[in-house]
Amino acid sequence: MARESVPGLMIRRLSVREESEWLRDLVKDIKNRKTVVLFVVVDGRIEGNCEVIQLKWAESHRGRFGIFLSKEIRGKGIGEPLFRRTIELAKKRLRGLEILELSVETHNRPALKLYRRLGFVRIGRMSHSVKDGKKYFDEYLMVLNV
Repeated sequence: MARESVPGLMIRRLSVREESEWLRDLVKDIKNRKTVVLFVVVDGRIEGNCEVIQLKWAESHRGRFGIFLSKEIRGKGIGEPLFRRTIELAKKRLRGLEILELSVETHNRPALKLYRRLGFVRIGRMSHSVKDGKKYFDEYLMVLNV
């Protein structure tokens, strides 16, 4: 049976200090044009986000793409426009960006369908890429030339 796929899920809850540091670093990276991030807010709560983080040095032409939508807002037509807008913003703000890359668990069919529709191409498979307790899950590696 497939598990709930939650990209970027933390292994443990962050302390207030750790969360403050993460937010400070995020704002710094946004100001320095190294990251773009959009949030989905519903009734004052963050229910999703989409981001591109530009890699460094010789890999700075690449951006790591990530998206998360809570169960409550999935399947409501939010993912694709959020995805498209994040890519548009990344193209404008991240200097020298040529390639977007992502990984997706092999059983996550809705995400795979969306990524293919948006032009991402599967370039490989990483076995045992994600560990949840004692279970391992494989991921596909996908790229999009921007």
